[in-house]
Amino acid sequence: MADADQVRPGAILLVSANWPQRALIRAQIEADTGRDVVGADSAESAIQWLRDAAFALVILDTQGLSPDPQLLEALGAPRTPLVLVTGPFDQARWAVAVADLEVRATLVRPLFIGDLTHTVRLALNPATGLVAWGNDGNVQG
Repeated sequence: MADADQVRPGAILLVSANWPQRALIRAQIEADTGRDVVGADSAESAIQWLRDAAFALVILDTQGLSPDPQLLEALGAPRTPLVLVTGPFDQARWAVAVADLEVRATLVRPLFIGDLTHTVRLALNPATGLVAWGNDGNVQG
């Protein structure tokens, strides 16, 4: 793991167990937001990052992860805003698990990377608040 002292203010933590997806999402979000993105490949790695550094947003891709109580506690401690990316069959289980956290948006796979980066930009904007989805399945705003 890299040094948490190197994490710049405004950085995003991306938690994804799938390294090719993590690399693609990380590169695209860095390009689209101009912010540093730190990748964590497991709940344990994410917990360590959350204990050692402050993040403006956490993107949690649930594919390959279970709702780990320690991870949920670490996410709730600093009240870091969260964007949840989940599959259709995991959506209900994760919705219950993150109910007490500051979830700015929930995206359900399959999705386009542009939808994710647009949602991240909205979630990072304090004036936007929670992301609202329209009846057509698109982000409003």
